[in-house]
Amino acid sequence: MLNDVHVSLDIEACGEIVLSIGACTFDPRTGEELSPCYVVPSIVDQIRAGLRPDGDALLWLLKQSDGCREAIHMAQTPAQEAFGAFIGWWPDRAAWTWAYPTSFDLPVIQRALAAFGNRPPWKW
Repeated sequence: MLNDVHVSLDIEACGEIVLSIGACTFDPRTGEELSPCYVVPSIVDQIRAGLRPDGDALLWLLKQSDGCREAIHMAQTPAQEAFGAFIGWWPDRAAWTWAYPTSFDLPVIQRALAAFGNRPPWKW
């Protein structure tokens, strides 16, 4: 029997730095959002852990609206705590995981989690 738990995942990143993680469980039959998760890990903590920002992405971020930049700056949580909350929220290691592109979002999160001694909450 296939697992019925589906997770939609989206990140904002600047190189290896995770600016925010937004995720939710959802019902793929109806599209109904069931359980949301949103974390903003500390940029400084991530840099101290050895993760590197990307210059082009940083310049792009600086050109965004004041509200966008303030949202990232104001709501930061210590990175270990933010990543721990994300891992603790994850509903099931076998959950179907939806991310676009998977070749970007998932590896960036995996590197950031590893920098803090954590494994990704999904099994694959």
